[in-house]
Amino acid sequence: MVEEVISRLPGTQLYETEHFLFTSNMPPQEVAPYVRYLDAMYDWMCELYGVPKGTRVWLGDKAPVFA
Repeated sequence: MVEEVISRLPGTQLYETEHFLFTSNMPPQEVAPYVRYLDAMYDWMCELYGVPKGTRVWLGDKAPVFA
C-alpha cells in the first residue's frame, strides 16, 4: 500500500522507524518531530497494555502511518 500511495502522490516519501512506516508528503523538516516520537509511543503503549517491549503487534511487522 505504501508503494501505491508514493506513486499516486508526488513528493511523498517513506520514513521507516523500528516499528512504523510513516508515509507523508509533508516537508522533511516537518516530519521529523512525528517520526522521532513514534517508537517512543510504541514503548509507552507496550507498558500501558502489559506487552513486552519488542513484541511485534502489527501484521506485516510494522504499522503504516499516512499523513
